[in-house]
Amino acid sequence: MSNVGGVGGGSIMGQLDVQGLVEQIIYAKQQPIRDLEVYENFFEAKRTALQDLNTKVTGVESAMYNLNSSGFDSKTTSLSRSDYLSATASSTASEGSYDIIVERLAKSRSYSSDDGKANATDKLLNEGIFTITDKDANVHTWDFTDPSDNKSLNDLASEINTLDVGISASVVQYGTADYRLQIVADDTGTENDFAVDSDGTVDLEVTSKVTAQDSRIYVNSGDDNINFITRSSNTISDVISGVTLNLAAEDDDGGTITTVTVERDTTDLKDKIQSFVDAFNETMSYLNEQFTYNEEQERAGVLSGETSARKVKEDLLSFATKKVTGSTSSYDSFSVIGLEINREGLLEINDEKLDEALTDNLSEVEGIFKDQGSAAHSEISYVGYTDETVAGSYAVVITQAATQAVTADSGTDIQDLLQDETLTITYRNTEYTVEVSTGDDSDDVVNKINTQLNAENDDVPVTASVTGGRLFITADEYGSDHEIKIRSSVAAGAGTTGIGIFDLTGDGLNVDGTVNGQEAEGTGLLLEVTGDGDAKGLKLTASTISGGTGDKGSISFTRGVGEELRAQMYELSFPYTGLIAVTIDSFDSKLENISDQIKTINRKLAAEQEILIIQFTKANEALGNLEYLKSTLSQ
Repeated sequence: MSNVGGVGGGSIMGQLDVQGLVEQIIYAKQQPIRDLEVYENFFEAKRTALQDLNTKVTGVESAMYNLNSSGFDSKTTSLSRSDYLSATASSTASEGSYDIIVERLAKSRSYSSDDGKANATDKLLNEGIFTITDKDANVHTWDFTDPSDNKSLNDLASEINTLDVGISASVVQYGTADYRLQIVADDTGTENDFAVDSDGTVDLEVTSKVTAQDSRIYVNSGDDNINFITRSSNTISDVISGVTLNLAAEDDDGGTITTVTVERDTTDLKDKIQSFVDAFNETMSYLNEQFTYNEEQERAGVLSGETSARKVKEDLLSFATKKVTGSTSSYDSFSVIGLEINREGLLEINDEKLDEALTDNLSEVEGIFKDQGSAAHSEISYVGYTDETVAGSYAVVITQAATQAVTADSGTDIQDLLQDETLTITYRNTEYTVEVSTGDDSDDVVNKINTQLNAENDDVPVTASVTGGRLFITADEYGSDHEIKIRSSVAAGAGTTGIGIFDLTGDGLNVDGTVNGQEAEGTGLLLEVTGDGDAKGLKLTASTISGGTGDKGSISFTRGVGEELRAQMYELSFPYTGLIAVTIDSFDSKLENISDQIKTINRKLAAEQEILIIQFTKANEALGNLEYLKSTLSQ
């Protein structure tokens, strides 16, 4: 029989390394956590890669948006000479040429003191009255006869500047002991003119040096130069729509023409096309890296198996080679204008081909990128569409023309009014009153109505007129939303005003018709297809004033490849609901689940660790007691 611990014949173990034993056990039990962390790192890598992809997809959408929103509207100007003016054009400018003659530049009124002072801080003599009359005819006075109002040049300049009336004063040193006061209008033109009166101020005589004047130019005036244009500024932006003229010098000869030509800015457009191609290629290169097998690492990118990433790549390649839906033009794809896909799926620009297309067929190039609509009939105009609209050509039939709301008097010719009267005109449920007086004739009544309504804050869009002696009140807009009512304070009849109005209402009609045989809803001149079918959502205006109702030809709608690509990239990258966002959310959920699992395991292991420490500590105590017993027995 052997003795456990070896009393007399063996030895008892020393105390246990409690901390070390517990750490080893806990480490072994943490293996599930390490397994979960592998998945956590994997999912985190996918999530980060998808966020990077989303950024790049958004870049493609943004580049195409910039291209379509302003690339085809950009305008540039060129001048036959540059010594008299410069010019810039906004996207709203119309293409064309304009002959400009700059006869006169706008100038600011300026005054300067005649005699220089030894310095700018010495007080002026106590003599005379100094006045400034500003552009609003306000008079500002300095009484130098009053010793308490004695000023130096610096003092006076400072006080003038605090007036804040559109003029500025300064003290200029022309030389040694030669300081002079200068007063200048802040803005050019006669409307900003002012006057200085220094009579009696012997110590501060001021003289006008530059007279305020307006600029004067001629635009397309021919050889006669009769129709001139004046402005208070040398920057003129309200003469040629969308064009700003910056006048630089006067034409001393009086007849030198500067031709300003406004045309499409194809350089800006080409830059925007290049930006789109760069964004497209950056996204495609990123996807290629994700889907290419790396032999050294023996794996592909982290997105290689992701449906959302493959969807982005498939869509990019699809739209890059797609043809314009509904188009009959030979300009129907990116490749036609020199945007060609290479073997790696990247877009390459054939500059010669693109330049030729932008120069010779810009409007057709626009149709490749943008949605477009056109109407065959002169009374029909394309307005827009919705996502439900299918590209194609559709027949338009107008069954009711839109009309303006109009009220007319009872038929009696307006005579000179026999008494004062108040007319109450109600437009879209808001009342406006017009006072007419005894003796007013038809012209007086019309002028009072139009003047009063135009003076209202809302600038009421109705117009009074007289035809055949009868008074008409007509809404400027079309449709049933623009109802007009008119009521007179005096009933019609013999011995009254002669206007013949007591209480009348005028209603407009909305346009009505069908497109592609589908039901459409009219609002004023606007007709929108509401019935189910390919044309649903198509919007157009029908001004059937001369042609009446009936067949109005067809309206065609094409979907540009660029706009379709932009819309698809927008949908894929849309926050919260886009495919990429939904995929990222799924990984967020997985990561959150893994985090919860790790927390649960850690909580259990923490409790188990405390139990193990207690158990091994007790074991150590037992071993200690055995050691003591062994020692006692040996003795």
